Amino acid sequence: MTTAPRPSTATDTATALAPAHDAAPTVPDEATGRTPRVPRASPAPASHSAPEARPSSGAVASAPGTPPSAPSDVETAAAPSRAAFRAVRCGDGLDRCPWAPATPGALADHDLDWGARPTSAHGYFAALTLELVDSGLARWSQSARHDAWFLHMAGLDPARVALLDDDDVDDLLDVPELIRNRSKIEAVVRNARACEDWEVADWETLLTDAEVPPPGPPPETSRDLPDSTEASRRLALVLRASGFGLVGPVTAHRWLQRIGRAPGHVRGCFRQAPDPELTS
Repeated sequence: MTTAPRPSTATDTATALAPAHDAAPTVPDEATGRTPRVPRASPAPASHSAPEARPSSGAVASAPGTPPSAPSDVETAAAPSRAAFRAVRCGDGLDRCPWAPATPGALADHDLDWGARPTSAHGYFAALTLELVDSGLARWSQSARHDAWFLHMAGLDPARVALLDDDDVDDLLDVPELIRNRSKIEAVVRNARACEDWEVADWETLLTDAEVPPPGPPPETSRDLPDSTEASRRLALVLRASGFGLVGPVTAHRWLQRIGRAPGHVRGCFRQAPDPELTS
């Protein structure tokens, strides 16, 4: 999977966030709550011949003397709603998922972590933890906090997190950079204790027990990415049986996307290439 360099300065990030001049305006995903906008077409060049009458945007051409019919909801809304959730061309020339340019944190997460297969047991646990603490919140709004979880919670190393006690949890609740949710923090500690001595093979066995299939092809738009699947529902049950908490089917599916075991990028995104070891 292709990886872009981490933006090293505010200028680099701003360049990536800016839409390309010849591309449609960047539109974040539906989690931001913004209404998709459709670029206006460039005006046609002037012609010396008599201009040809054209229907207004979305209207149906009518016979002379007959007023144009009003556009239907399908005609006016369906096309932009699809286009708004396809891959977008960013200011650095790379095509990305439509949510990636929403914030600098989302951009870094998209380019460096989202959809990357872990190479260590630590990586599997850290990815699961990030999806657990982000669950129930606006998607990608918490990406900027991810580094803080590594900084303040023992590097998200399960062997070290498993040693945290109630006093440590109280201290973490006072850290403003973290989500002050006792249930989530306590669940992270319990989950660490469930897998503190796991190796990569143990995580792979868990995925096999849940019958998680290889990732399929990327969808056309981000709206085609499901919130959960049959595989994630099975996985949530297997995780629960293994001692993990606060991981339901939606969080389990997001974890599969984060570790590259389910499609998480749209077609055309430079990060869409699946892991060849999983699809061969």
